[in-house]
Amino acid sequence: MSREKGQYGESIALASLLNKGYSHIQSNFLSRWGELDLIMEDCDGTIVIVEVKAYKPNSLVHPIQAITKTKLDRMIKTLRYFWVCRPHLVDRPYRIDVMVVRHSYVESHHKNIVQL
Repeated sequence: MSREKGQYGESIALASLLNKGYSHIQSNFLSRWGELDLIMEDCDGTIVIVEVKAYKPNSLVHPIQAITKTKLDRMIKTLRYFWVCRPHLVDRPYRIDVMVVRHSYVESHHKNIVQL
């Protein structure tokens, strides 16, 4: 996926989450293991790591299938590094969500794909 398409999908997901009352903490947090697309805070204070998957409707593979064990392991390593950078957030509850963006709307929001 191109960087522009990824950023577009992330902007759609971010707008959707903000409309649902989430607060934005950071976008595109980088580490040597990978990137966390969106870091948000849910209405109940839970820190939500959001992996955004944008795709074309004629794609042969659904984007949720791109969330492999290797991808999740990298996300968790990056999350641990995020905790080092933001130690005041370590004791908060966390979850990892996946949002699937198609065209200009969020097709689905899969909450808590990994128990932390």
